[in-house]
Amino acid sequence: MRYPLKTPWKNGTTQVEFEPVEFIGKLAALVPPPRADLSRFHSVSAPNANLRAQLTPSGRGKRPITDEESTGTKSDQRSPDEKRRQKPEGPTAIRANLAHFERHGAPHKAHSRTAPRALPTVAA
Repeated sequence: MRYPLKTPWKNGTTQVEFEPVEFIGKLAALVPPPRADLSRFHSVSAPNANLRAQLTPSGRGKRPITDEESTGTKSDQRSPDEKRRQKPEGPTAIRANLAHFERHGAPHKAHSRTAPRALPTVAA
């Protein structure tokens, strides 16, 4: 199988030739694994960046070790507004969300399901 190149290589090659199985193997190597995050972050947006905690609204990220943390005492230096930005997870948050929907109602589409379809009939 011949594959034409978009631009010629420095040595003048304009096409490459593969066996079919070899070509499929090269294509398969380009497919990401299932459920893989395709977003890659670099510099201060990277998950382990030292300055990421200052960049993100909730203050998440790698923070430098302070004297309090090295001695074992722990205090949260975030303001109440910063703490509020971080979404809580757990039973308390779930109960709060359910109570909100009970008070204000939820869109009908969220609770409805389409009617099941009948089995196809076979023509005799």
